[in-house]
Amino acid sequence: MIRKTLAALALATTPALAGAPARAQTATRGRIQRAAAATSTALPLPERAVRRNIPMTDMIRRAYAAGTRDSTGRPGARYWQLWMDYRIDARFDSASESISGTETAVIHNNSDSAMHSIVLRLDQNLFAPNAVRAEPVTDITDGMQVTKLTVNGAPVNLAPPPPVRRRRGQPPQPPTELLARGLDQTVARIELPTPIPAHGTATLGAEWHFKVPKVVEPTRGIRMGRWADTLYQVGQWYPRVAVYDDLRQGGWDTDPYLGPSEFYNNFGSFDVRLDMPAGWIVGATGVLQNPEEVLTSTERERLARLVASDTQQSIAGPADRGPGKSTMGTPGSRLVWHFKIDTAGDFAWGTSNQF
Repeated sequence: MIRKTLAALALATTPALAGAPARAQTATRGRIQRAAAATSTALPLPERAVRRNIPMTDMIRRAYAAGTRDSTGRPGARYWQLWMDYRIDARFDSASESISGTETAVIHNNSDSAMHSIVLRLDQNLFAPNAVRAEPVTDITDGMQVTKLTVNGAPVNLAPPPPVRRRRGQPPQPPTELLARGLDQTVARIELPTPIPAHGTATLGAEWHFKVPKVVEPTRGIRMGRWADTLYQVGQWYPRVAVYDDLRQGGWDTDPYLGPSEFYNNFGSFDVRLDMPAGWIVGATGVLQNPEEVLTSTERERLARLVASDTQQSIAGPADRGPGKSTMGTPGSRLVWHFKIDTAGDFAWGTSNQF
């Protein structure tokens, strides 16, 4: 390429060459070619400005050294994941527009290191007055009110004194009791005086309640909310154990929930019972375990036909609203909807008394 460029430049800057005799032109071109060859030999071509070694992030470097990932980030020979088993009993109160619940979550620490804390995601605190948010919300509530926490049956101190400030270079002191910090934020931490051993388990207990935030048209809400007093879409609604993996320093994902952001969860099983007013139909993650207790015989018959059909059909139409029609029960009574799923990243549900 350099030789061709030099030759072209030489021809362009030698006006007399075009009108010279053929023998002179040949001699001149020869001198130009020899000069171009000499220049090419004297000035080697530069190397390509592309790095041959692609750097690894600190996350992948740590995981690669531990054998849990290869250099591309794919699972390695010692790869592991945290596993969760949730049992949740929740109650929906349409009058107060609120949800309360109790939860038992078994944490399976499949890693090779002990857990010295448990990090919780309390996403409903996004709607609390003091929350840090990346965008406005359509409603301000009290957030998620956690009233009780236990670890392996032992109570957790929900209002501990402020931590003692350490001198520079002084190592942190291990906690002497179970205590929780940050319960008014979207990320909280339970400090454990007795760590969860590698390949061991621990059982977390929780009690909580919150008011479902309203959605104001034309906004769509932030992954959940209530539309007037007839439609509720319920997500990010229970104290959830944060992701613990092989990529982060210390294992826990502690990034706060700011609203317009993505997130991911540990896989696990869910066994959920929802205590609902009669007349409110529920759709949820998993498989309904007790249709004969919550759905009328007419609805169960329609569902059975729907399973064997490819056409769109109505299970409960406008004429089927209310207790005894859209659901079992009588006015003022309550029904428990029981759902299960053996492998999922999360559990969400919706309910309405108008369909």
